[in-house]
Amino acid sequence: MKRAPLAAVPVNGGAADLTKVRVGTMPYQDYLSIYIAQQKGWFKEEGIDVDIITLDWYDNVNEALAGGSIDIGSSTPDSRLAVYQTYPGAKLAFLGFSFEAFGLIADPKKFKPLEQFLADNNGDKNAAVRDAMAQTKGKKICFPTTGGTTTLVETALSMANLTLKDIQVIDLDADEALQAFYAGQCDVFMAGLPQRQRALKDGYKILVSASSLPPKASELVGWAATNSFAEAHPDAVLAFMRGWYRGMQFIKSNPNEGFDIIVKEVNKLHGKGMTVADLAGAWQTIELFPNDACEAQKFFFAPTGDRYWRAAYDAVMESYVRQGKYKEAVAPEKIVSAPQFEDMYVKKYGCL
Repeated sequence: MKRAPLAAVPVNGGAADLTKVRVGTMPYQDYLSIYIAQQKGWFKEEGIDVDIITLDWYDNVNEALAGGSIDIGSSTPDSRLAVYQTYPGAKLAFLGFSFEAFGLIADPKKFKPLEQFLADNNGDKNAAVRDAMAQTKGKKICFPTTGGTTTLVETALSMANLTLKDIQVIDLDADEALQAFYAGQCDVFMAGLPQRQRALKDGYKILVSASSLPPKASELVGWAATNSFAEAHPDAVLAFMRGWYRGMQFIKSNPNEGFDIIVKEVNKLHGKGMTVADLAGAWQTIELFPNDACEAQKFFFAPTGDRYWRAAYDAVMESYVRQGKYKEAVAPEKIVSAPQFEDMYVKKYGCL
C-alpha cells in the first residue's frame, strides 16, 4: 500500500478556514500524548484548531459530549455503553491504544501478591491469578465501574470462581480510589498508571494486573465523536487521527522529547512525579500503541489481531447484560464507528 508522506493534507482551504474541534481529554499519559501534535502545530497543519479541555473521568467526558461542550472525547466501548441508553448521540470513532496497565493493588502485609503466587505455582499465570483473587472474597475493592475496569475485575474474579457478588464494590475514579485505599476505606484498589507508580513506590504490591489476564480484559481506548460533529465534519475527525499518528511517529523517532512533553502535562495535573523513564518503561509494554493506521488495522480491526475490537466489545457487552444494565446486547455499530473511520483514513492518507 502506498504510504502518504507526513506533510500536512489540510482539511480546509487555508489557515483562516480551520475547523474548530473541542477535545475533552482525561488527565493521563496516554491521552495526553495529543499535546505533541498540539505543541508541534500539527493539528493546525492538518486543518483543525484544537481546544483541549481536561476532564476527570469517562463520566465527565460523556456529560460533556451529551451537553455539547466538546466534539471529541476520551472513550472506550465500556464508557459508551455506560450511557448509550440515556445518550446515544456519540460513537467511539477512533481506537488509539490498548491500555493494559490497570492493576489491582494491595498491601503485602494483608494480601499475598501475584509474584509470590507465580513462584508458588511454578510460573503458572492462571493458577497464580486464581490464588491471588481468592483472597478478595468479601473484601472491599475500590474501582471506577465505567471505562472497562468492571470487565477486568469480573475476568479476574472468574478465575477464582468468584463474581462481583462475592466482593464489596466501591465505585470511585482512579485518583479517588487511590486516596480511599491510603485512608483504609478499601482493601484493594484499581490503579491506572500514575496511581500504580505511586503505590508501588510506596511499597504496595500488584495483586493482579491486566497483563496477567486473558486478552478480553485489556481495555481498548480511543476517542468518541458526537454523531452531529462526525456527520458534519468527517474530515476533521480524520485530521484529528492524523495528528495522533504524527505524534506516534514522533515518539518512535524522538522518544525522549516526546515523552518529556507528555510527562510535563501529566505532572501539571497529578503532581505525582512521573519521569520520562517511568513513561518509557510503560510505553509499548503495559500500553500498546499502533504507530500508524496500517498497524492499527492489523492490531484492532483484523479478526486475527492481538486486540480485535469486536472481541473486546462483546466481552464488555456480555458484562453489561450479566450485571442487568442491559436486557439484551446492543449492535456494535450503534456504539462504535471506528472501523468505518479507519477505512476512510487509510483511503485518504495511506498508513501514516
